[in-house]
Amino acid sequence: LPSEVNHGTAINVSGRILLVGGRNSSNQKTNQVLELDPSTSQWTQKAPMPTPRYGMKLVSLQNKVWAIGGKDGATHLNKVEIYDPTADSWTTGPSLVTERYFGSAWVAHGKIYVGGGRSNSNSFLNSIEVYEPSSNQWMASGVLPENKFAAEVAVAGKLVDRKGRTKLAGANFEGSFQCLEESFGLSFFISGGFGASFFSSSMVFSSFGLGGGGLANSTHSIFRKSHNSPS
Repeated sequence: LPSEVNHGTAINVSGRILLVGGRNSSNQKTNQVLELDPSTSQWTQKAPMPTPRYGMKLVSLQNKVWAIGGKDGATHLNKVEIYDPTADSWTTGPSLVTERYFGSAWVAHGKIYVGGGRSNSNSFLNSIEVYEPSSNQWMASGVLPENKFAAEVAVAGKLVDRKGRTKLAGANFEGSFQCLEESFGLSFFISGGFGASFFSSSMVFSSFGLGGGGLANSTHSIFRKSHNSPS
């Protein structure tokens, strides 16, 4: 990297990696935006984010990157700013209903969902809100099974059958993921927080993290595809 970064947030955009915000070597919040071109292994400085912050979430919607929530040092934010990689420019988006530091964010069916995180009262949150493009507003959209801070989310297909078993295309479930079943037939795996997760056609993985009470743990959970899972 061109400079030290901690608590930055990264996202893959058209095969390139954007690293946004975070704190520098002096532990000061930054609005730096760096782009990595894997073909050259070179980082390029891009237009800075308007609000220096860390602990926000990045998602991609309609070819633009949304920087959601975070913390500016003293205050947990409900701020949303939108980056256009083609124009290398930022615009202001609609503010969240609730400020969220290290919330979770995901995109499904053309909408952005944000859940959990920490509010200005330092409370761990379990609320979810959704961005509706038709109204350009955020609105309440249910709750997580428990309060979550710095949790990761993996989006998969429909995972819960009528008997309550959790499965994906004939898969068995191992571990303690939480699965949110939405009426439109998508599910979201929520890991403990401050962990890593990924989803493939055969497995979802999550490692360690913080739960709603802020206690660290060293657990991991794996959702594996199985050829003999019950129907």
